[in-house]
Amino acid sequence: MVRKSVSVIIPCYNGEKVINRSIESVYMQAGEFVIELIVVDDGSTDKSKEQIDIWIPKFKKKGYKLKYIYQKNQGAGGAINKGLKYVTGEYLTLLDADDCFLQNSIKKRAEFLEENLEYVGVRTNGWQDKHGEKKLFEVNESGKDTNLFDGLIGGQATNWAGSYMIRTQELFEVYPTREIYPSRFGQNMQILLPLAYKRKFGFIDEPLMIYYLQDTSHSQAATPEERKKKEDLNFYGYRDIYLKMLNMIVKDQKEYNYYLNIIESWKCKHELQKAIFEKNKKQIRYYLKKYKSTGQMTLNEEIDFCTEVYPIKVIMLKIIRRVGIISGNSRRKRN
Repeated sequence: MVRKSVSVIIPCYNGEKVINRSIESVYMQAGEFVIELIVVDDGSTDKSKEQIDIWIPKFKKKGYKLKYIYQKNQGAGGAINKGLKYVTGEYLTLLDADDCFLQNSIKKRAEFLEENLEYVGVRTNGWQDKHGEKKLFEVNESGKDTNLFDGLIGGQATNWAGSYMIRTQELFEVYPTREIYPSRFGQNMQILLPLAYKRKFGFIDEPLMIYYLQDTSHSQAATPEERKKKEDLNFYGYRDIYLKMLNMIVKDQKEYNYYLNIIESWKCKHELQKAIFEKNKKQIRYYLKKYKSTGQMTLNEEIDFCTEVYPIKVIMLKIIRRVGIISGNSRRKRN
């Protein structure tokens, strides 16, 4: 019987110090599947290639494949596009160069897809590790729902590389040229959102990978001001991807407007938080009004955001919250 294969793409840029960990985590996977690892060296100037080359004969001896592909630096999106050209497996997953799979990660996902043909892909839980302190990706049931499209748009579901596996044929029907938008942001969203639209994603509620949060990531910086600038760049980079995906996927105007309102609410919230950081009361009032008009603002958020500009209103809102809590407790006691 011909064994099915799983393709793994790892984009690597100057990953000399971490790439062994990620490749070893692929090499150590077991199961009745052939593993095809595609490492795309995105113009590294360190000794990444030397580290990767060490693994090629080891993979071959085990009956797995390791393809090393070099290109001039094009960013994460360009590296994934390069890797997609070499994919031959029935199933596909991505992994960042500084992260790793846990034991039986690939086996459990591939078996899930083998046994559940109605699912276009499957996600798993995982650990986010910051200097040895771990926390789970998904702790709420809303992040584990089979309706992944709404979960991603609404911000309830995570989309870490290495935490999902999809059916390759389905992906290439969406991207027949095997190319996503070559942004430095949102590669996982571009893979997941089109597949998840009106289709089901499974969820294995078990941590099967580790995402290592690095101090050198774009969300980290030396000063609060630098962090805010990077957060701003990051936010609008991802927002651009969401809007491109929405325009590509959703054709019904009413449905499009529904999702667009959610995405625009993020912008209002982001600009509101930035205005609070900058102590710009005019901007706080403006975006507070806009955010509330989207219908996405929670009562707790309104209390927090109004503190800077409407202290009297905060008192009233806290009374409303308190009454709601008391009323909710009374109903639970009666039930």
